[in-house]
Amino acid sequence: MNSAELGLVFMTSILTFGAIWAIPFKRERIWTCFSLLLISFGMEACVLLIQRFGVAGKFAATILELLAYFSLIGIYCKGIIWKNFIIWYVVTQFGNILMAIETALIPSFAAVYQAMIARAGRMKLLPYMLLIVINIIGNYLMAKVARKLMKPEVLSGANVYRTMTLILMTLIVFFGSISHEIMDEKRLVYAHSHLFLVAFWIAFTIIWLLVLNLIAYIYNRAEKKRVMNRKALIEKLANEKRHDDNRACVSWRREETVFKKKYRVCQGYSQYALRCSSDDPGGQ
Repeated sequence: MNSAELGLVFMTSILTFGAIWAIPFKRERIWTCFSLLLISFGMEACVLLIQRFGVAGKFAATILELLAYFSLIGIYCKGIIWKNFIIWYVVTQFGNILMAIETALIPSFAAVYQAMIARAGRMKLLPYMLLIVINIIGNYLMAKVARKLMKPEVLSGANVYRTMTLILMTLIVFFGSISHEIMDEKRLVYAHSHLFLVAFWIAFTIIWLLVLNLIAYIYNRAEKKRVMNRKALIEKLANEKRHDDNRACVSWRREETVFKKKYRVCQGYSQYALRCSSDDPGGQ
């Protein structure tokens, strides 16, 4: 593994680790975070090595990466695992967008990014460190925004998030694997051109934005339907309870009326018996 590959593994692991900060940890301790970072680094190194085995390796590496982060999110973070995975992926995609913009505007960043994607050549340390720092800060801020907007602490809509996650993971396996294969085929042809690499990832990011918006549209429709069904159920239960209360009230009023009638009859009988006993000479 050369320096460009190590740089790619380190950057990928630290940025994906930063995206997990959008989700609350079960235990927010320094050793917990450090262990997660080490596991992420080792997993990304395995992914890079598996990608060398042709098309099948690309698919296997993508599946391994998805399942590994899905499992890590379930182990280290609390809340709905399906929802947490989507939040994490949204933040990581923001990092890709930020990376595409930076490499399009700054030539030194584009050279570093090209070396990492081509997995060959030498990288200048200063642009590489600046690229990491800028993206860590960007991911951290995006994680704060995503945590506030998507509210991972709210435990609702598990079925909808499960469907969204399965669709998203399926799309990532196919599109992600194909994109890596295209990059491996073209990296030698465009070895001295920054434009293709930057344009490819900008286009790829736009495609993923469209995919995420489509998933969000499906989610919004499903969530709206779920809320309407829940509201209808609550109204139905409230009407049934109101109906039962009315029937109980009517029954109680009937019983009250019967009781009052019986009470009046008993009271009249008592007064009549009292008068009879006072008029009876033997009662004196």
